[in-house]
Amino acid sequence: MGLVIGRLADRYSFAPFSLIGGIAIGLGLWASSRVSSPWQLYTFYPLLVGAIGQGTFFGPITVNASRWFDRNRALAMAIVLCGQGLGGLVAPIVLRMLAENLGWRDAMAFYGLVCSFLIVGLSVIFLCAPAALNEFSRVPLSCCSVPGRTALRIWANASSALFFLNTGSFIVITHIVAYGEEAGLSPVASASLLTALLGSTLISRIAGGVIVDRINPHNVIWFFVLAIIFGVLSIVVTDKKFVYMGLGAIIFGLGYGAIFPAFASLVRRVFPVSVAGTWISAMFLFAFIAAACGSWLGGAIRDQLDDYVYAFVAATILACVSLMLSYNLVRRKP
Repeated sequence: MGLVIGRLADRYSFAPFSLIGGIAIGLGLWASSRVSSPWQLYTFYPLLVGAIGQGTFFGPITVNASRWFDRNRALAMAIVLCGQGLGGLVAPIVLRMLAENLGWRDAMAFYGLVCSFLIVGLSVIFLCAPAALNEFSRVPLSCCSVPGRTALRIWANASSALFFLNTGSFIVITHIVAYGEEAGLSPVASASLLTALLGSTLISRIAGGVIVDRINPHNVIWFFVLAIIFGVLSIVVTDKKFVYMGLGAIIFGLGYGAIFPAFASLVRRVFPVSVAGTWISAMFLFAFIAAACGSWLGGAIRDQLDDYVYAFVAATILACVSLMLSYNLVRRKP
């Protein structure tokens, strides 16, 4: 759905899709709070909150933010990409408090109402289209900042690199808590590994945006993929001590956080604004598929080999494949 919304937002305006996405999220949460059977939950939540809501407020909104800035464009995209990570840290706490006082159904319904009210209200800013959209709304692919075929090759290379990297990364992100407990850490210490990882991700996402605005994104991608590999290895080969595993989680998060603004900035640079939303959304589609694959693959390897170490080794191998593809980006930079 994000790919479709990205294409339509390229041709028209992001404003109506922001309004629709905000309403869909609220409606999806309210409908999910009133379900009486599992199939209803599996229908309302994935369709309204996932496909329409998530599809609107990731790739398409990131590209739309980039249209308002000539300078510090990567930083603007990084700030937008931080929204979901920050929400992932804050929302569970708020929902937990609401659920204890209102019950989970009323808590979800109330949260959906608040989300819709805020998103629809903030969407007013998109009613005024940025100058870049008005000026370049019908620029063809042949007018890319690099030749059209080269731009497509760079996109395919970047999408492949991000796919392998996100597959490996979600092996770590999804299973690091269970791996910590299996390594002998307490449940609290194991959970703190994920907290450290996600917290450092938010910091590096902003820092990555600042860096990409000043350094070619190809080199930034190469450096932070190396950081991810080093972080995973630090988690696995350091005698399973909490301090070293925590340091590895922080290094991993610092690398992972900067990757998305770097990849988004790269694609934004090689495609004209009239089609950038389509291609960035398509790249993020592969990233979301990779996240699902990585989450499943990590559990499957653990179940088959009875040790999370093998799953994390697989994550390292996938990141190394991404590193090789990223090296091609450095060689092929426009």
